[in-house]
Amino acid sequence: MDQEHFSEFAALREQAERMLRLGEWSLRLEILPSFADSVVVGLHRSGWDLRVVERRWDRAADAEKFRSPVERMKHPRVLTPTLQERAVPTDKAGARQIRALLGEAAMPLRTSSEVLGLDGTRYSIIVSESMHSAHVSWWESFPAEWLPVMRAFGSMWKELEGRLGAPSTPRRFPWNT
Repeated sequence: MDQEHFSEFAALREQAERMLRLGEWSLRLEILPSFADSVVVGLHRSGWDLRVVERRWDRAADAEKFRSPVERMKHPRVLTPTLQERAVPTDKAGARQIRALLGEAAMPLRTSSEVLGLDGTRYSIIVSESMHSAHVSWWESFPAEWLPVMRAFGSMWKELEGRLGAPSTPRRFPWNT
């Protein structure tokens, strides 16, 4: 990939991540790897409708458009990220049940971890309730002090995916090994 296409693909990735996050979420879990599909799953509100939603950026499909200069010319000048979405309705009781998996997970705001990395996977949990919200992100080399929140992330991910129709292979997280 030449520099111009590399820059264009980086911008497409940023656009995909913005589009994955669109809308009003009361709970959003994110997995954003460097070289695989980015996935967001959570509780999404649209008007009065509350749904369990999974959005996925098909990175491979979009990367294929940059395989060669000739391949790039076969596609529109301005690309839109290839996103897939699955959703099922839920109610307030179902949402409470999912959010309860976060429980009383506590963590310090500072860690002793000093991590530096370029490639890898970033994880995030975003919780919004009424006028309050919290956003916590960590890299795959995670701070041990945050394990209670990361374990809650894994439990909520499993529950949300189950409500959407379980994937054929369960996801394994680095902190569960």
